[in-house]
Amino acid sequence: MTTLWTAIVGSIDASRSDLNLKDLDMAGPVLRQIGRALAEQGFGIVVYSSDPKFIEPLVVAGYIESGKAAERSIRVIYPRHLPRPQYSEQQTHEQCFQFHIDQSNQWEVSFYRSLHEADALFLLGGGQSTFIAGIIATLRRMPILVLEAYGGSAGKVWELLNPFECASIKQEEKNRMAEIDTSAVWAKDMVGVLLAQKERLAEIGR
Repeated sequence: MTTLWTAIVGSIDASRSDLNLKDLDMAGPVLRQIGRALAEQGFGIVVYSSDPKFIEPLVVAGYIESGKAAERSIRVIYPRHLPRPQYSEQQTHEQCFQFHIDQSNQWEVSFYRSLHEADALFLLGGGQSTFIAGIIATLRRMPILVLEAYGGSAGKVWELLNPFECASIKQEEKNRMAEIDTSAVWAKDMVGVLLAQKERLAEIGR
């Protein structure tokens, strides 16, 4: 049984100088560790693309590598005018995937609509869509994990997080989101921050 459906959002496209990405050599291991930690702690994940320019394939890889991915715990959402995303892990773990075709012809509609059905949000890198997703999450008071160290719009969303205004997140947790750490222990702690936010939000009735 999944704890939270967490939308995985961001781009690590090194060819896009406008994203102002950094330390991308470390992003891959971090994304795999986050994927592992999400599976190990019973989270479901919501993904949108299997293109390696985006962060989803690496998170999915770590999620499956954990050995803890439950049946239908990876929700893949895509608009009807685009091909169905294909992850290499489907070859051995097809039962872990569920595919949802959004009836809109515009990927933006599919994407933003899905955020209202997600329970939490994970951001790294990315551009304008990542920034808007972060704004939506903060306005909805969703549990959110934003890794600032890799630049992109995730860094801008990290700056928006204000523990003095939002009781669901602590300053020390925000500080740790800015670290570069590829360890399994750190990733587990970061995913634990999502659970902590969920519990605090429940306590204050949000």
